[in-house]
Amino acid sequence: MLNESKRILIIMLIAISAKVLGFVREIAMASVFGATSYTDAYLIATTIPLVVFASMGESLSTTFIPMYSYITEKRSKDEALNFMNNVLHLLMLVTTSLSILGVLFSKSLVSIFAMGFKGETLELAVSFTNILLPGIILIGINYVFTGFLQANKNFYVTAFIAFPKNIVIILSTVLSYFWNKSILAYGTLLGIASQLVYQLYFALKGGYTYKFQRKLIDSDIKNLGYLIIPVFLGMTVQQLNVLIDKTLASTLSEGSIAALNFADKLNSFVFGIFTAPLVMVVYTIISQLAAKEDWKAFYDTIQKSISFMLLLLIPVSIGAMCLSTPVVKALFQRGYFDERATHNTAIALFYYSIGMTASGFRIILSKAFYSLQDTKTPMFNGIIAIIVNIFLNFILIKPLGHGGLALATSISSIIGAILLFNNLKSRMKCFEERKVLVLIIKAGISSLFMAIGLKISYILFSQAFGSGFLNEIMLLFTCILLGGLIYLFSIVLIRVEEARVLITYLKNKTGAMYFLNNKLDTLKRYIWRIKALHKNIAYPKQLKLLLGVSSPTEDEASKVVYHLISSLPAEKYDITLIAAGGSAIADKAKKYNQNSSSKVNIVVIPSFERGISALSNLKTFFIILKTIYVGKFHIVHFHSFRLGVLGCIAAWLLKVPKILFTVHGWYINESSAYTFFQRLLARIATNIICVSKFDLNKGINKKWINIKNASIIYYGIEKSVFRTPALRRELKISKKIPIIGMLAELDDFDSMAYIMDIFNELKQRESRFKLIIMVSRSQVYKCEMRINELGLSSYVNIICHCRDKPIMINDFDIFSYFSNKEKVPIEVIEAMFAQKPIIANGIGALSELVEEGRNGYIIKEQDVNTAVKNIEKLLKSNHLRKVMGNNGKSMAFRKFSKEKMISEYELLMKI
Repeated sequence: MLNESKRILIIMLIAISAKVLGFVREIAMASVFGATSYTDAYLIATTIPLVVFASMGESLSTTFIPMYSYITEKRSKDEALNFMNNVLHLLMLVTTSLSILGVLFSKSLVSIFAMGFKGETLELAVSFTNILLPGIILIGINYVFTGFLQANKNFYVTAFIAFPKNIVIILSTVLSYFWNKSILAYGTLLGIASQLVYQLYFALKGGYTYKFQRKLIDSDIKNLGYLIIPVFLGMTVQQLNVLIDKTLASTLSEGSIAALNFADKLNSFVFGIFTAPLVMVVYTIISQLAAKEDWKAFYDTIQKSISFMLLLLIPVSIGAMCLSTPVVKALFQRGYFDERATHNTAIALFYYSIGMTASGFRIILSKAFYSLQDTKTPMFNGIIAIIVNIFLNFILIKPLGHGGLALATSISSIIGAILLFNNLKSRMKCFEERKVLVLIIKAGISSLFMAIGLKISYILFSQAFGSGFLNEIMLLFTCILLGGLIYLFSIVLIRVEEARVLITYLKNKTGAMYFLNNKLDTLKRYIWRIKALHKNIAYPKQLKLLLGVSSPTEDEASKVVYHLISSLPAEKYDITLIAAGGSAIADKAKKYNQNSSSKVNIVVIPSFERGISALSNLKTFFIILKTIYVGKFHIVHFHSFRLGVLGCIAAWLLKVPKILFTVHGWYINESSAYTFFQRLLARIATNIICVSKFDLNKGINKKWINIKNASIIYYGIEKSVFRTPALRRELKISKKIPIIGMLAELDDFDSMAYIMDIFNELKQRESRFKLIIMVSRSQVYKCEMRINELGLSSYVNIICHCRDKPIMINDFDIFSYFSNKEKVPIEVIEAMFAQKPIIANGIGALSELVEEGRNGYIIKEQDVNTAVKNIEKLLKSNHLRKVMGNNGKSMAFRKFSKEKMISEYELLMKI
């Protein structure tokens, strides 16, 4: 779950922005119309389409994603798109029928949904309902495209979906104030349409193609139907909670529905920020774990998800209860929204907040059951909750009015969460409910301290800040910030385990903490300068940096070291390179010294040999020890395992302030002494840098590194790539024939047999292509033999990959990479900068470079047919090659630029 931290954080920030814009919409509506009969009519009209279809849409989205992913994985993307188009066709038939029936019986619908409406309010609600009911069709299509985009991992696109609708509704609200009030209803319909246009644009960009299917109902559609029914019924009863509250509220005083609605929006604002991003990621993780039958990891993920949800939502719930009136007053009290409306909304918010934690708890538990393919348990739980809600509504509405309706909803959520928790506990025999109960008690106690702090701070600061919208917002922000600090201090003080993990997680993963560390480093340097002035301490104008790499060839590690040498500012760093004698990096450093005004000190290790030699290692260790002792370095940074172990131990003994080690892939035998030394290295190094998420996760899982001092810095290369048409001209290849360049880095060419089968199948289909294979000298003969056996000699040219690969890459139309080594190949990044679509096998970190269907395709050994189809599409479509190439280039600029890599290393090098 922590591995997706960056994605969760970004989605959370987008959710906050979307909620803020949603509140601007509500504030505009409250200011223009207040809590009046017009607002009640509009809200009922918008509720009816949602109740008619929202449950079906949510259940469709929940079941569509796994079905679409399954068909893509087991068959092909084309069949998955056919399935999606069938779903759209059936959905349009159903929603169009529902829309027509709704318009014909709109007055009866409004009477059912708002039994207390009469006269002008009833007519107004019927008019708005007739306008908005066709929106059911658009809502249904929107849900399918949301599922499609999420299945293709376009989470950021779907996170922004609320923006176009809210912007259109805000504009419509303003226009309806000056002109006809019906403009707001038409604007809402236009807002739903704008969501569809927005999603359709990104869907087409992501590979969606429309194709009419004659056979609408096939086995896939039937399976989808079986999955939808229980989920639909379960979600319908949740929607009925809201409907029943509003129906009964229509029998109360004017504005009761509006008060419940505004309170529910406020409650959903905070609730959605913390739950939606977490649930989106957790649901994916636990579904995959359930499919793999990795029950230990499944239960552990559920336990952690529940713990973090409780840790976040308990204080939020209590905080909302404490500040219900100030929050409503600051956000809504203006125009027609008077003190009476503020009081009514604050009461509803107080009672809704009681069940906020239980609602989040239930969502996580429901997703756990869905991932186990048990959709009936959440459905029955929802039915029980709705029965409890109806029963409590009639009991509490008399003494508490609309507040009783909100309280009934909260109590029914709590009861439903407890029952669902007991159901899950009976399945998960190893579930530690005692931990959950202890966490609830500790978080509750800490939240009480926070509540006291909130109340006292609000009373003390209210006079100091004064009145006015901005002053009230600043007052609330100050109180919430102070309350949050009190809560954080309390949970740390009473030793909540999840708090420690959360703090460590934020410290290592969020840009905010990097920013804070930056400022702390600046403060330390400032203090050092002050001390230098008073005590005559010499502050170093330059940081002495030792870079170490042992590779004799120009591999990835050598390239990173050379980029650091040539790019780090000479006025800030005095660089020394320690490398093996005769190595490529040592030669390049010497040439750099000849051609540059800034010089690099070079220390050559003649005794550093390949293989394990105690004498060689001892000699190397003393050379490094002497070098560090004489050089008095502030930072040492090693890039090779054996040299890194020896160098880091030497640096640790001499108390070097900053010890860095970059892992360029794991080449460790778990049963050997290397595992021991890697763990030792992880303890003594200040920072362990991995070049991919794959390496980071593997290192953490194997306990080779510690998450506390581990980070990721991707490879970075030059953005400008030299272009030449030499290869095509040299081999006399027509411009009409696409060239596929293949770099094969394999220990045994026989493991590449399935790849050659793919190109043999392309030949059988009479596809036009030229395949250029780059292999090592030792593999050339075997490669030629296999090509001759398949009769591919006229289609294939073999080149030894010792030639300049970046120059050749520019001549290719498609670049393919196949390897059995778990590393990050720089050649793939070079191909991305050169705007080439990528074809690669999915070993190691390649899935972080190649996004399926966006900038290339991942080839699976067990699915040759899909591979052939994908490559054939690239061969036939120059437009598709350009689109994927552009996507790859933008991704390379974003993630793999040299400037980004250097700046991230500089951040770690700060003393």
